[in-house]
Amino acid sequence: TEKEKFVFSEDISLFGSKKKKCEIAEVAISFGLFDLGYRLINEFRLPDVSIYANAAVSLAASGSMTKITDFLGNLKESVQENDFNEICYQVIVALVNGKGDLKGAEKLIVRLSDEKYRYKSLIKCNKLKQAYLSAVKIGDRAGVQEVLDEAKRTNSKFAQDLCIRYLEQNK
Repeated sequence: TEKEKFVFSEDISLFGSKKKKCEIAEVAISFGLFDLGYRLINEFRLPDVSIYANAAVSLAASGSMTKITDFLGNLKESVQENDFNEICYQVIVALVNGKGDLKGAEKLIVRLSDEKYRYKSLIKCNKLKQAYLSAVKIGDRAGVQEVLDEAKRTNSKFAQDLCIRYLEQNK
């Protein structure tokens, strides 16, 4: 794979550029070496959120739910809550768009603490009624509109009716 070629290449070095160090940290995390990636990020003051996000998307592309859940479990303790929500959402999007793994993506939604990310994830997983309820919970008209747009795209009459009724009542 691309990662293996990178790891076993002769030019791998922690004395290289910041970009190279970021790549090494991403690969370490992608291989399940979270502690090593974390230490590299801290030692060299690397941009943690972007490294974690790239590693997460890479893990999602591999399709290993065990590795993804382990990674997210470790990550929860290492980043701020909003950053965690963003990274978890990116994993969900990657699972749905890349692998078409709706079931795996759905299992990750419960890890999200932010309702906005939750309803966006539910839309991605085509759970429109739940997405509608999540958007209404926080009174997000734009979120309900997003659900309506997806309901129209997928021809979900029930979700369309819910959204239209809410939008008309909450102008």
